[in-house]
Amino acid sequence: MDLNNDDRINSSMIKTINFKAMIMGILLLAATFLLSSNTYETAFAQSGNSILGCATTVKVTISHLPKQTAVATTEVTLSNIGPSDDRGYGNITIPGIGSGHVMVNFHIDSINAYSAKVSNIPGQTGESNSDDMTEGDVCGQSIHPIASIGIPGIGSGYLAITKVN
Repeated sequence: MDLNNDDRINSSMIKTINFKAMIMGILLLAATFLLSSNTYETAFAQSGNSILGCATTVKVTISHLPKQTAVATTEVTLSNIGPSDDRGYGNITIPGIGSGHVMVNFHIDSINAYSAKVSNIPGQTGESNSDDMTEGDVCGQSIHPIASIGIPGIGSGYLAITKVN
């Protein structure tokens, strides 16, 4: 029986086990770092989103545009973007016209007001504009009023912004 050969086998096995343990340790540290980094970013993003307006998520409804065949609705989540503004973006499909994007803005001014703009709608030739809706109108429990919206190249219709949560 050659003891030197058994020692070489044991030594080789120990080196292999140590190498595997070292790799597993590195992977464990890397995974821990990546998970903790992601958790920090999520916590930071959540803590910085103290919105100014009364609604975190709003429902945008657009109706009565020329060639529109049904009411268009979408929900938009708002985030704070500055000392006097909340803003959120979403996608909207206007039946009979096409799909595009919607931006909702809340601004603190002499009146606290919400407004919405649409973009990238097929046939749209310029920036849309809408009447402002007061915070009380958007978040009140009474009948929600509508505002007018004009989309160059498409026409004028009605817009409603209502609080979801």
